[in-house]
Amino acid sequence: MFNPFVEKNDEKENDSRIIQKVLEGDTNALESLIYRHQAWIYNIALKMVFDPDDAEDVTQEILIKVLSHLSAYDASKAPFRTWLYRIVANHVLNMRSRNNEVAVSRAYLDWNTAISPDTIEDRRLASRPEYRVLVEETRSMCLTGMLLCLERRQRLVFILGGLFGIPSSSGSEILDISDANFRAILSRARKKLANFMGERCGLVNSENPCRCESHVKKLISAGWIDPEDLRLTRESLKKLSSIAEERAMAIDGEIGSVLKQFQDSSFYKGPDMTLQIREMIRNKELGDFFNIQ
Repeated sequence: MFNPFVEKNDEKENDSRIIQKVLEGDTNALESLIYRHQAWIYNIALKMVFDPDDAEDVTQEILIKVLSHLSAYDASKAPFRTWLYRIVANHVLNMRSRNNEVAVSRAYLDWNTAISPDTIEDRRLASRPEYRVLVEETRSMCLTGMLLCLERRQRLVFILGGLFGIPSSSGSEILDISDANFRAILSRARKKLANFMGERCGLVNSENPCRCESHVKKLISAGWIDPEDLRLTRESLKKLSSIAEERAMAIDGEIGSVLKQFQDSSFYKGPDMTLQIREMIRNKELGDFFNIQ
C-alpha cells in the first residue's frame, strides 16, 4: 500500500508527473492523486474529530483546499508530501471545533473514571460472534475517543509520530516546528495517554476494571454504535502497525503497552472522495482551476 510518509525517489517523480497532468486538465490524474492520499487524510481527520461523518466532511474540505492551491505548489521549495500534509495539519489545527468533540471527550473521561457493578455486562455474551464484533467496534471507538484527551497539537503529533510512526524530521517539517519540539510534544502525548490509560484501561493492565465489553450497551443506547451499521469495523483496511513507517526503536514499559494498543488499531479505508470531486468538477466548482471540462 502506498505510504506517503515513506517517500522514495520514484514516488517523488510519480507525484510530479501526476501533478503536471492534473494541471493540464487530466481527470484521470486528478482521481489518481486523490486515491493516493484520501485514506491517509481521512485517518488523520477521524482521529482528530472522532465522528466518521465529521471526518468525511473534513477530508473533503482538505482535498478541495489542496486541489484549489495545487498550481501554487513549488517542487523546489518542498517535497509534495510536506506541502500537502502541511495543508492537512493547518486545517485540522485551525478548523472550528466540531460540536461533539468536548461532549465525547467528557464522556470518555467519565467512563474511565470507574466501573460500577451495574455497568458490567453478562460475560457469557462474549462467546457470541456478533457480540465480539460489537466489542471490537467499541474498542475502536474508545481508542479513537481516548485521543480527545489530548489538546489538538499534541493529538496531531501523536497521530503522525505515535500512530503513523513518521520520523521527527518529517513531522517537524509538516508542522513547521523544530525537530526537538516535535519530539518533546510526542513524548508528552505518550506520557499523558500512558498515565490516563494505565490507571483505567484493561487493555493496558489486566488488573484495571475498564473493559470494552462493559461499554457496548452504553454506546448503543447513546446512539454512538448502530449494530446494523458498524462503520469502523466495516471500514477497517489494515492494522496501522502493518502500514506505518518502521520504528527505529521499540519503547518498553507502560508507554510501550499503550503505543501497541494504538498501533494495533485499524487503518480505515474511508470514503471514496473521487465521486464528490467529480461532481464538483461537473458543476464547475473545481473544473475552472484545471481547465477540466
